[in-house]
Amino acid sequence: MDEENLFPEEDELEEDDLVDDDDDEEPIGYKIAPYFDSVIGEFLLDGNGQIVTADEVTAWQQWCENVVSTDRYNHDSYTDDIGIDYDEIFQLNDQEEIETELEQEISEALTCDPYGRTQYVQNIEFEWLNSTEVMLTIEVVGLDNELVTIDTVISA
Repeated sequence: MDEENLFPEEDELEEDDLVDDDDDEEPIGYKIAPYFDSVIGEFLLDGNGQIVTADEVTAWQQWCENVVSTDRYNHDSYTDDIGIDYDEIFQLNDQEEIETELEQEISEALTCDPYGRTQYVQNIEFEWLNSTEVMLTIEVVGLDNELVTIDTVISA
């Protein structure tokens, strides 16, 4: 009786079996999503009590705002890949070091967009409110050169 091996030897595998196809996938791009009102901390409802839908670019902007405002490692509802490690950054010696590290962390966090919407981050501006609180204005460029501006206040 001829038995087939459940675990083929490496040399029996076809070259196509060894190729990771994930690298060739196109980014998902913009998608609609429920509109989240960050001021009230709830999804926006219409007059009938139905959740309002944000258009594709607004949904991406809200994702960017959420990533930038999330303190990495301090939220059980997010993986450790989401957010910025503000605790570590604000322990640096001076504002110039903090700004440099924030620019790098914010750019990395936003360009790791799983849907491939974020192309790059440009023009991060800092307005220090006090020694532990800074207002950020961030320009983010997405697919088709869509430009969104994020204004947020972060603190140590």
